[in-house]
Amino acid sequence: MLIHSSCATDTVKDAQLELADGVPRLYIMRLQSKGGRLTFQEMNYHAKSSQSLGSISGAVWYIAVARATFSEAVFPTSNDISVFRVPGNALINLKKGTWHAGPLFKVGKCGFFSAVLTILQENTRDFINLELSDTNINDRHSHLYSVVETI
Repeated sequence: MLIHSSCATDTVKDAQLELADGVPRLYIMRLQSKGGRLTFQEMNYHAKSSQSLGSISGAVWYIAVARATFSEAVFPTSNDISVFRVPGNALINLKKGTWHAGPLFKVGKCGFFSAVLTILQENTRDFINLELSDTNINDRHSHLYSVVETI
């Protein structure tokens, strides 16, 4: 597994959103921490749409990704997976078919916005998510690993 310190680049390009195969949905999802550890046991991909994600709290988060295979039978091995540290002020866009696990985060300081936002529970974090309205029902392709991957 390759770990990158940041997903930021020197040039900013417009995200190529692919949402034509359904009704786009922009919403806030509340995720639970995994006990302060960056771990995952499942990776997913969406064949019909891109997916855009970002932290609302302004805190750093992580995402594990692997190249698209468009096949649950051809899933990423640990050597295929890269992990990126995403700055709290950045949004990312996953292209169609990108295998991913996350957003992943550690419990702790939530950055500047923690003073402004009310955090209901210390072990949760809110993320903005743009995908199709039925992505998690009709377009969630998964692989469950027998061993928990730890970053």
